[in-house]
Amino acid sequence: MLAAPLVLKLAGTNAVIVIAAIAGLVVTSTRGIDGSRGLAVVGSALFTSLVVSIGLGVLALGPLRQIERTLERFRSGDAGARVPEMPLADGDMRRVARTLNAMFDEVLRDRDRLHQLAQRVVTQGDRERSQLARDLYDSTAQSITAALLELRAASATTRDAAARERLERVRRIASDVLDEIRAVSQAAHPRLLEDEGLGAALHQLVKEYGDMGTSRVSLDADADMADVRDGAGALVYRVAQSALREAVMVRDATAVAVSLGFADGALHLAIEDNGRFDHRVPTDAEAIESIRQRIELAGGSLQQTWDAGRARTRLVLPRRPRSTVAQPYLAGAASTPA
Repeated sequence: MLAAPLVLKLAGTNAVIVIAAIAGLVVTSTRGIDGSRGLAVVGSALFTSLVVSIGLGVLALGPLRQIERTLERFRSGDAGARVPEMPLADGDMRRVARTLNAMFDEVLRDRDRLHQLAQRVVTQGDRERSQLARDLYDSTAQSITAALLELRAASATTRDAAARERLERVRRIASDVLDEIRAVSQAAHPRLLEDEGLGAALHQLVKEYGDMGTSRVSLDADADMADVRDGAGALVYRVAQSALREAVMVRDATAVAVSLGFADGALHLAIEDNGRFDHRVPTDAEAIESIRQRIELAGGSLQQTWDAGRARTRLVLPRRPRSTVAQPYLAGAASTPA
């Protein structure tokens, strides 16, 4: 009876109360009881009707409040929030609850599909950059290297001093172009990351920035980085590259500490430096924000703080991505608890 629609609940209970009150009045009149007893019966019936109506209203609104709480949990990020079974809800309220639960499931499926699509786009972009870097390094750079050898040979065999000087000038220009191509290839996709893994690529990156000037750049990394897949390795490398570039080349840091390792089922990268902090100094914010979007797709987090004269960049990548249908970024995710 409590699961009946609210209108029927109110009508039914009030009808019972009215019938009971009429019966009471009939009894009092047939037995010759004074009118004060009749008034008492009517007053009791009215009071009982009021109490029952309030109680039924509270019971009827209970499922609605439960639906409201579930919506708030889902809006706050609880993907598992669902409207539970409600024995006191009427048929209309139960249909609303089932519809909401179906909508929650569809929203999660759509979100997973979007995450999967976005990750595929990111992965395809990494593959295209890798192919571009490989083509530049293996084809274009090799062709320029061959041209350099020919220029050197031609310069050595010519007897004309003016021609030798011109050939030497062309050789220097070609050498600069070769260096620029190698730099572009390294920036597009570090070859060492693909060939030898994240550990070797980070060691090379730290060495490059340590050799640029007076900055002392140190690296503390776990010995075994074989578990890191290409997607996570590229993200870690890009974050480290951007943070080191800003610390060494923009904020003139004299000491930079880089640490990388696994903890609590996630990959942690931390970079700390003592570079100067000035809002007027240009930063690579656009690149960082682009990387941040990719990190969020992987279910990770990136934080940058400035405290007591030290800048800190912290990256955390979980073994299992947030999307329930996307492939894990790190090897071993299928056997590792989230």
